[in-house]
Amino acid sequence: MVRTCRQWARGYCWRLVTLVLLFLAALPADTARGRSAAVSAPLLSAEERAWLDDNPDKLVLWYNTDFPPVEYANNKGEFAGMGAEVIALLEKSLAIRFDKRASSDWNEHLRALESGECAVAPTIVRTEERERFAFFTTPYATVPVVIITADNAVGGITLDSLTGRRVGVVSGYATERYLSDLSQGRFALHRVKTVAEGLQNLSFRGLDAFVENLAVAAYHIEREGIPNLRVAGRTDFAFAWSIGVSRKYPLLYSALQKALERLPPGEIEEVRRRFISLGPGLSTETRLLLQAGAVFAVLLVAGLAVISLLLKRRLDEKVAVLARAQEEVQRSEARFRQIFDNAPFAAVINDFTDGRYLDANQAFLSSRGITRERLLQLDPRQVHGTSEEERTQVLDTLAREGVVRNREATLSLPDGSRAHIIYSSVLLDIPGRRQVLSMTVDITDRKEMEEALRRSEEKIRSLFAALKDVILIVDRDCRYLEIAPTDATLLYRPPQELLGKTVEDVFPEELARSFKAEVQAVFECRSTRTFDYPLTIAGREVWFSAIVAPLAEDRVIWIARDITESKQLHGQLLQSQKMEAIGILAGGVAHDFNNMLGAIIGYSELCLGSLEEGHPLRENLGRILDAAQRSAGLTRQLLAFARKQAVAPVLLDLSAAVEGTLKMLQRLIGENIDLQWCPQQPSATVKIDPTQLDQLLANLCVNARDAVGEIGRVTIETGRAVLDKEYCETHAGFRPGDFAVLAVSDNGVGMDSEVLSHIFEPFFTTKGLGRGTGLGLATVYGIVKQNDGFINVYSEPGRGTTIRIYLPRHESPGDRPAPRPGDELPLGRGERVLLVEDDPTLLDMTTIMLQQIGYRVLSAAGPGQALELAASGEEIDLYLTDVVMPEMNGRELARRLAELRPGCRGVFMSGYTSNVIVHDGVLDDGVVFVQKPFSLQDLALSLRRALGGETV
Repeated sequence: MVRTCRQWARGYCWRLVTLVLLFLAALPADTARGRSAAVSAPLLSAEERAWLDDNPDKLVLWYNTDFPPVEYANNKGEFAGMGAEVIALLEKSLAIRFDKRASSDWNEHLRALESGECAVAPTIVRTEERERFAFFTTPYATVPVVIITADNAVGGITLDSLTGRRVGVVSGYATERYLSDLSQGRFALHRVKTVAEGLQNLSFRGLDAFVENLAVAAYHIEREGIPNLRVAGRTDFAFAWSIGVSRKYPLLYSALQKALERLPPGEIEEVRRRFISLGPGLSTETRLLLQAGAVFAVLLVAGLAVISLLLKRRLDEKVAVLARAQEEVQRSEARFRQIFDNAPFAAVINDFTDGRYLDANQAFLSSRGITRERLLQLDPRQVHGTSEEERTQVLDTLAREGVVRNREATLSLPDGSRAHIIYSSVLLDIPGRRQVLSMTVDITDRKEMEEALRRSEEKIRSLFAALKDVILIVDRDCRYLEIAPTDATLLYRPPQELLGKTVEDVFPEELARSFKAEVQAVFECRSTRTFDYPLTIAGREVWFSAIVAPLAEDRVIWIARDITESKQLHGQLLQSQKMEAIGILAGGVAHDFNNMLGAIIGYSELCLGSLEEGHPLRENLGRILDAAQRSAGLTRQLLAFARKQAVAPVLLDLSAAVEGTLKMLQRLIGENIDLQWCPQQPSATVKIDPTQLDQLLANLCVNARDAVGEIGRVTIETGRAVLDKEYCETHAGFRPGDFAVLAVSDNGVGMDSEVLSHIFEPFFTTKGLGRGTGLGLATVYGIVKQNDGFINVYSEPGRGTTIRIYLPRHESPGDRPAPRPGDELPLGRGERVLLVEDDPTLLDMTTIMLQQIGYRVLSAAGPGQALELAASGEEIDLYLTDVVMPEMNGRELARRLAELRPGCRGVFMSGYTSNVIVHDGVLDDGVVFVQKPFSLQDLALSLRRALGGETV
C-alpha cells in the first residue's frame, strides 16, 4: 500500500513537471529562432575537425558497468543510461563514433583516463586531483549527495552526527575524497567496490550509514527491493556530472565542449528526466510533502472501507509470512547446529563482554581435550592460549568493524608446545547479548613447511647472491623460462616482465637478433659460447660477459656477469698509456726545439747588446727575441705536460698561496666575470713549486673564462679529502691517502664525453683559430702528475665544468722562496768557466754570452774533450754543462770532474732532465740548474748562485 501510494505521489510530481515543460514550450518563438541561428553557425574549427577525422582509433570511451541509471551495461551488454544518451547526442552532432569499452573497476577507469588509454569518461565529477590528467566539460546534470541509513529517521542526520559510526563509500568515487577530508578520525570510513555492495552492507547492519548521490542510490534501493533503507539527511556536496576527456587529447575536449553547448536544452532535460526519478530542483522535504499529500488524497478517495480491506489483507499476509519465517528460523537453527557441531574446523561462541564460553563444536573440544560442560565452567584465560594484547586487538576490531577475517595467531598449549592457527570472528547481535562466533584452522604443519621452505629458499638465494651473476634458462626461441634470484638492478626488466617472453619482445631488434644467433649456435654446435654485450639499465650502460651452454635438448643456461667496472678500468688504462706516450713525444720535441730557441734567444740578445740605442735593427731584433721567448714558453708547457721540467718545490699553505694570486687572476679573467673564493679552514699544506701553482691557477682560470663567455661565474675552492681503497679501486690513477684539494668551477658551456676524453692532450682545443694553443690543460696535467697528484674533471653540456686537483697533504707549512731580483745583471769577475755543450751552435752562442757577462771560457764540444781540459791543469773555477749528451750524461760528467777537480762547482743546463739530475722531476739538494732556453740574466744569476754569490 505504502509503495503504491509513493508511486502515485511520484506520478503526481511528474504531472507538475509536465506542466512546467508545457510552459517552457510556450516561450516566444524569438528565443527558438536565436538558438537555431546559433546552431547553424560552424561548430568546429578546421583543426578540431581534422583531428577527429584523422584519429578514429583515439576515440575510445570507457563506461561503468554498475552505475545505473547514470551509466551501466544493459541486458545485452551494451552501454546504457543517462551518460549513454548524452554521448549518442554528441556522436550525432559531431558525426563520429566512439569505441565503447566496459569497465567494472572505477579506479582502473581513472588510471586509463590518466594514461590516455581511455579518451572519454561519459559521467565523471570534477575534482582537484582529477584535473591533473583530465579536462571537464560543462556539467550536464547535478544530483545531491545524501546520507542513507537503515534507521527510521528521515531528513535530520548530518555528517557531524555520525561521529564514531561506520560510514560506507564507493572506492574511487568523488565522495571518497570528500569524506576522507571531512572525517578527520570522527567516523570510520569503509570503502566498497560498488553502490549495490554498500547498500547491501548497510541493510544487513554491516554499516551505520552510506553516502552516495541520490539518483543512483534511489535506483539501487528500488531495483534491489531493500525496504529498510531511508534517505536520512543531505550533505553540502553534490554530483555535478561532466564529460571527462584525457589531457592527452585537448582537441577532442574542445570539440565535445562545443557540441555539448550546441545541444538544445530540451534534449538534455528530456534525458535527465528519463533517468533521474527525483529531479534536482526539488528538495527532500518537498518530495516527502508531495508524497504525503498524494497518499492523503488517495485515502480520501478510496475511503475507510478500502483501507480496512487492504489492512486486513496485509495483516493476513504478515501473519502468514511470520509463520513461514518462524518455521524457516527453526530449520535454519537446526542446519546451523548441524553444521556447527560437525564442522571439520574448530568453532566456538564467546560472550563479547566477559569472554565466557557459550558453546563450542566437537572439533574445538577435541583439540583442547575437554568436554563442553567443563569448557563452560572455565575462565576463558585458561583456554585461550593467546596473549592479552592479541585478545585486546581482536575485541577492538570487532567493536569497530564487526568482523575479523583470516587473522593468524600463535597459541601456547598446556603441554608447553606452541601451535599456529588462522581464525575469523564475527560479532553477532543477539537480543539481550552480544556474542562472538569464531572459526579456527590449525596451520601448524603448514607453518613448519613454510619455514623449512623459507630457509631453503634463503640458502639458495644466498648462494645466487654470492655469485653476483645473472642466471637465465631460455629455449630455442630465446624465450625466458626461468630467472634465478639475482640483483634486480642487473636485469633489463623486472623478472615478471621477462618470463614467458622472447628476446624479440624485450630488446631492440638488432640486439635481439645477435642474442638469438648466439643461442642458435649453442644448439647447433652443442658447445659453450662466450661473448660480451652492453645493456642500458635505468639510464646506465652496463657491460656483461656471457657464457651460454647446453642444459637440455630444448634449453640452454645463460650466465652473465657484470664487467662494467673492468671495462671502465681498461679504458682508463688505455687513456693513461696514451697520455704517457704523448708525454714522451712532447718531451723529445721540446728538448730539440729548446736548443734551437736557445740559439735564437742568445744571438738576439748578443746582437741587441752590440747595437746602439736608436739603431734601425734593434726593433726587428726585439721582435725576434720576443717571438722566441714566447715559443720558449710553449716548450715549457710541453715539458710541464711531459713532466720533464725541473722544479724546486717548497711547503705552502694552499689557501694562503691561492689567495695571494686572486688579484692577478681577476685581472686575467676580466672584471665582467664574478670570481668567487671559497677556502676551507683549516687550510691544507702542500709541497709544490710556487711557479707551478701559479701556472695551474692561470691555465684553469683562463679556460673557465673562455667557457663562461662575457658574463658568468668562476669559483675557486680549497679543501681536504681522505680517499679510501674502495673509492680508488673505481677511479683509475687515484690512490688512497690524505690530500689537499684545489677546485676551479665555472657555469659555462660545459663539455660532452667526447671532448672530455681529449682535454689533456697537447694542442687539442675547442676554441677558434688563433684563440688557443691547446697546451693549457696539458700543462696542468703534467704539473699535477709531476707533483704526485691526480686530477678529476666533471662536466655536462650547458651545465658548466668543475676540475678538482688532488695533491698530497703535508703536516707543516713552509715559506715561499725569496722573490727573484728584478732586472739587475750580476757580472762575473773573470772566473774561468768550463763550458760543455754538444750542439755547436749553442756552444758558440753560450761562449759569447759568458764572455759578455765577464767570464773567461774553456769550450768543450763533448764530455771527452771536457775531461781532457780538466786533466790538463787548466784553471777552472766553475763548469757549465748540458745534461743529455753523447758519451755520457751531465751527472756522470760531474762525477768524473769531481775526481779530477775536487771542490769545483757546477751548473747544469737542459731543455729537460729525463730523470738524470732529478728524481721524478725534482732537483737534488744543492744542484744549480738553468732551464733552456735561457736569457743572459738567467745565466748570470745561476752562475753567481753556484759561486756562492747572489741566489735565485
